[in-house]
Amino acid sequence: MGSYQPLEASETEHFVAKTSMDEDAEILQNPGLINVQLQLKWRMKINSLLFCCSLAFMIAGIVFFSKAPSDYWRTDSNYHFVRQYFEPPLVSKTVNGTLFDVPKNALRGPPSPETDEAWHRLSEVSSWGISKEDLLKLGKDPDKTVKIDPKFGFGDDKYAVSLDVQHNIHCLNAIRKYLHYDHYYAAELGPVMPLLHEAHRDHCLLILLQYFTCYPSLDLYTYIWVEGQPGPFPDFAVNRQCRSHEAMLEWQAKEFVTDKEFTSGSPESPPPGFEEWMEQENVHLGSH
Repeated sequence: MGSYQPLEASETEHFVAKTSMDEDAEILQNPGLINVQLQLKWRMKINSLLFCCSLAFMIAGIVFFSKAPSDYWRTDSNYHFVRQYFEPPLVSKTVNGTLFDVPKNALRGPPSPETDEAWHRLSEVSSWGISKEDLLKLGKDPDKTVKIDPKFGFGDDKYAVSLDVQHNIHCLNAIRKYLHYDHYYAAELGPVMPLLHEAHRDHCLLILLQYFTCYPSLDLYTYIWVEGQPGPFPDFAVNRQCRSHEAMLEWQAKEFVTDKEFTSGSPESPPPGFEEWMEQENVHLGSH
């Protein structure tokens, strides 16, 4: 077997340079090799791009699926400290979109003790106590906000708040009653609705309009064929993922004080100087 002798550094450089020159010359003499090299370069670039895209999608998927479904409900209000105490579960529901009251629903139909009780249970407004820090995060001024009596167990220096959804349902119930004015009010207030009740009705309509336009539903409804209808008929039986309002009512009943209790335990009048502030700020009934 022959022996090997290492090349000198100068000989190595000469060999590498000569080899590179020979390869370049071969490439110039054979245009097909140029196309092959260009294809290889583009393939490497495309593979690198696909790898980066795959990596980005993988990271996004990990972030998305690592969050609980309820995390995506947290963008619908300006501050979420409530969820430190209560997280409403999500429930699957199908909207009752029937035109007629079949099957019978206690929330529909003419006034009756059963209907009134069903609406009262859903629309009851209660109060809770929050700290000054939480109040400031709501964008409210502590000097202009009513405190809740410590006797209710929320602690000292706590401010009264209520769930906005309950006021919205209260407004729906109020509009329902105004639709049956003769039954609920005429005997006491006369045949013509007083201006204050008209104002309350219009206030509630605007409150609900602002709510729906602030949180517009992206759910879709379809169309079906119905016997007796000449064309497609809307199918409002939308399948939805909903916060459990029943769970919210249970939490409210357990942790809040009723509106009657809160009102009876509140000061009969605002603190000194408050009337002057209301006059300066032009604050009227229902403006806040």
